[in-house]
Amino acid sequence: MSYTATPDWVTLPAAMLTLAKDHLRVTFPDDDTVITEYLAQSIGLLEQVWGLSIFSAEVDWTPEPARLSRYQCPVQPVSAFVVTAGGTDVSADYRLEQAALIGPVWLVRIDGTAFPDDAAVTLTAGYAAPGELMPPMRAGILRVAGTLYEHRESVSVIGPEQMPFWLNDLLGGLWVPRA
Repeated sequence: MSYTATPDWVTLPAAMLTLAKDHLRVTFPDDDTVITEYLAQSIGLLEQVWGLSIFSAEVDWTPEPARLSRYQCPVQPVSAFVVTAGGTDVSADYRLEQAALIGPVWLVRIDGTAFPDDAAVTLTAGYAAPGELMPPMRAGILRVAGTLYEHRESVSVIGPEQMPFWLNDLLGGLWVPRA
């Protein structure tokens, strides 16, 4: 399987700036740039930990020709897709399946026949606006960004008793055992 993603690292952090400033109780514009950067950093960290695409992204994917009628998408969540074969849009022949909110996303051929060998897929993954995020995701992003903002100057070593509470939530929050 091969795929390339073109994530939008700007839109979601910029859209979350007002929410983050409310969370941080910051009322002045001087730190807008750094808060936006911390939002982007926290989203990137949480993407890695949760195994989800949070930044909105266009993903070009070529399924390996294994003569299957369903393939697991290389990213999740997926909100839209376009399938082409032989230079023609055949998207109407496919649908997305997902058993759980944060479970694997499958692209399935509706009639049950195998994908064409020359199938190419463009997936729309991630989230374009804060309102699309699940509340625990928004909370996690804000908590990590808030910690980065409040502790932007490293002046001492943090002991376990000073570890931020969000770290336990991060490690146990949206983790789902995968088979």
